[in-house]
Amino acid sequence: MFIAAPIYMKYESVPVLLNGKPLANAFTINGVQAIKLEDFAKAAGAGVTLEPYFTLRGGTLTAKMSSGGDLKIREAAVVPGQYKEDALKIKIQPAALFRVRKAGIVSSHVFMNEGKAFIPMTDVAKAFGIIINYSNLKPGDSINLNFTVNGDGILGNVQ
Repeated sequence: MFIAAPIYMKYESVPVLLNGKPLANAFTINGVQAIKLEDFAKAAGAGVTLEPYFTLRGGTLTAKMSSGGDLKIREAAVVPGQYKEDALKIKIQPAALFRVRKAGIVSSHVFMNEGKAFIPMTDVAKAFGIIINYSNLKPGDSINLNFTVNGDGILGNVQ
């Protein structure tokens, strides 16, 4: 006999700040603080999809390549006199709060709820190489992820 248990989601969101800048809102789902994977990817500078920095297979989110300063762009051939130089400026990750430092598993606990993918906050913090403590989190407080140097984490500061 199979009994389906409902998924409990606490709809109050807790703001998550990364070095003082808004990263996402965390929700409590079945007792786990988690953020939407979509918000996480946007904070990394990814567009509509996780590409080119992340891959999601089942419940595992993997960082695929280094992003940010290591990215090189080939110059496009331009017909002289046809375009102004100012119109050809390219911005890389204009809204990125962090970058991928090295390839590796960010989380193996990604789960779906109401059609959206969520990543646990403990895995997000671990990917930055930091540990978060919820014991002193009061109602109305935000979760602050602060780090000053790029340690050995998979994710790091935008340089």
